[in-house]
Amino acid sequence: MLGLASAIAVADESANAVEMKWLVGVGLTYGGDELAEVELDFDGDSDDEDLRAGELITIAAGTVVYLPQAALSLQMTIGYHFDEVSTDNGDITFERYPLELIPFYEFRKHRIGAGLSYHLSPELDLKELGGSKVEFDDALGWLMEYDFSFSGWRNGGFVIGLRHLWIDYKVEKVDGRRVPGGFEFDGNHVGVHVDYMF
Repeated sequence: MLGLASAIAVADESANAVEMKWLVGVGLTYGGDELAEVELDFDGDSDDEDLRAGELITIAAGTVVYLPQAALSLQMTIGYHFDEVSTDNGDITFERYPLELIPFYEFRKHRIGAGLSYHLSPELDLKELGGSKVEFDDALGWLMEYDFSFSGWRNGGFVIGLRHLWIDYKVEKVDGRRVPGGFEFDGNHVGVHVDYMF
């Protein structure tokens, strides 16, 4: 993706028709089917904590290419999306690595976009609590996103946004053994994120 962005920028460098910014970001998400639940004890009181297929923390980095057409841009990122429950006996996690491609339309300090999110190596790890390791097929989803730039899109700076992603995860292996039947979990979620462009 970064190579594509660089090629586009070099092709139009003489006319200064294309601009490129880098970005890093972090976000919180909520939603999806329950994958696991753990009962935690706090000084005699108990509480249930769960892992969900659409939660919890995202970290991303990538580039935004501003196209020659006014108000159009293309964002490409790679990220890490995970949820974790920690106990005295160990941790359980659900993690995956999203690759995203999102065309955007800008108006003033706002932009809206819809694009694709491809999740690599989704994995649910319950081993530390005596459970299984569940591997899922790579999954393709789609998303819609609204963002607000505090300093204007071609000036860089901080961005805050909202998004909704639709995706399903299909079980491939449990403890290294292939699982027939195609069990699926809904990973649909909403999220809020903060990015910095430079």
